[in-house]
Amino acid sequence: MDWIPYNGAIYWTVFVVAYLGVAAWETLRPWRTLELRTGRRWANHGLLLAVSIALLALFLRVSPLLLAVEIQDRNWGLLNNPALPSFVRGIIAIVVFDAIYYFTHRTFHWSPWLWRVHQVHHSDPDYDVSTGLRFHPVEIAIDSLVFLGGIYVMAPPPWAVVASKLLTEVINSVVHANAILPERVDRAARRLIVTPYMHRIHHSQLPEQYHGNYGQSFSWWDRLLGTYRDYTAEEGEMRVGLKEVAGENSSALGFLLAAPFKSTNMAKAADPVVRPGTTAL
Repeated sequence: MDWIPYNGAIYWTVFVVAYLGVAAWETLRPWRTLELRTGRRWANHGLLLAVSIALLALFLRVSPLLLAVEIQDRNWGLLNNPALPSFVRGIIAIVVFDAIYYFTHRTFHWSPWLWRVHQVHHSDPDYDVSTGLRFHPVEIAIDSLVFLGGIYVMAPPPWAVVASKLLTEVINSVVHANAILPERVDRAARRLIVTPYMHRIHHSQLPEQYHGNYGQSFSWWDRLLGTYRDYTAEEGEMRVGLKEVAGENSSALGFLLAAPFKSTNMAKAADPVVRPGTTAL
C-alpha cells in the first residue's frame, strides 16, 4: 500500500496522541503548580502554532516528505548509495538530522538576533506540554528550511524523514511535560535521549543553564560537545522562563508575535506586575 498520501494523517495522529498523553500525565503527576491560567496559555500557544503553519503553507510550497520522494532517484545525495541497505541509510539520516537540530538550536542561542526570536520559546513563565508549541513563526520557518536543506544534501530514504519528524514531535511533547518521572528512570533514560529533567534545566532562568542542553532527541550531542548541564540544587527550586517576562499577557498572541522585534532582552515585560524573584526592566 502506498502510505505517502496518509503521511499527514499519520503525523497529526501521532502529534495529538503524544500531546494529550503528556497532558494526562501532567494532570496525574504534576511537577509543580502552574501560576498562569492553563486554558489561556494553551489557546494562545495553539494559535501561535496555527499562524506558523499557515505562513509555511503560504510561502513554503514543498514538504519534507515530497522533497525526499522527488530526489531519491537522482544522482546526488550523501546517502544516495544503493550499496547501503535502506535501513542503514535511514538510521544514519535520523542521527544526522538530530545533529542538525542540535547545531541549529545552539545557533539560536549564539546569534544575538536569532536569540531574540528564540526567546519567545524561553519566555514562558510556566512550563508544560503547551510550551512545546511556543515557537515564533520565524524560528519554525528557519528550522523547516534547514531540515529541507539536510534532506537535499543527504537524499535519505523517505521513511527516515517521516520517522525523524515523528520522533521529534513525540520527544518535544515529552520533554516539556510538567510531570514527574522517577529520578532513577529519568537518569537512565537521559544517557540516550533528552528527558523532562534535562530539558527543564534548559528552561531555567539562569544563563549558565539555559545556554546548554541543546539536544532535541538524543542527549549524547551535549555530552560529547561540552554543553551538558545538570542541576545541583533541589529541582523544585528551579525557576523557569525569563526574568524580564511575567504576568498573564506573557502568553498573549500579540506579545508572542511582536516580542523578537522589541529589544534584545525582551525589554518590555508582558505585565507591569512582576512576580517575586524576577526583575522589571
